[in-house]
Amino acid sequence: MAELYSFHSFKKRKETTELIQDKRLPVAVYQSVLYYIHLDVTELQQPAFEYISTQGSLQEIYHDNRLLFLHTFQSLLVHWKLLYTPHVLPENPFAFFGTVGDLCAYIEKRVKAL
Repeated sequence: MAELYSFHSFKKRKETTELIQDKRLPVAVYQSVLYYIHLDVTELQQPAFEYISTQGSLQEIYHDNRLLFLHTFQSLLVHWKLLYTPHVLPENPFAFFGTVGDLCAYIEKRVKAL
């Protein structure tokens, strides 16, 4: 007897596997994080950074403005179509996300979990 396959589930599994194994995902996450950081930091009326590395402190970038950081965080969640989980962020989000790299790693981990 022939086995029956669900082509819809096969296609979805293949797309998910390709996304997780895609070597461009970390770069795409990093670019989106930088894009939203630059978008929101311009509201602080400060000169643009020449470069922001993954070691850059988010607290210094945002000048300890938690609300502006949370706006960036929410924008990233919407951009990547991730669900917001309020229990993730403590009262001080800069304690949880110390650097740009921490934020990138969190977003990448959540995207891979989809």
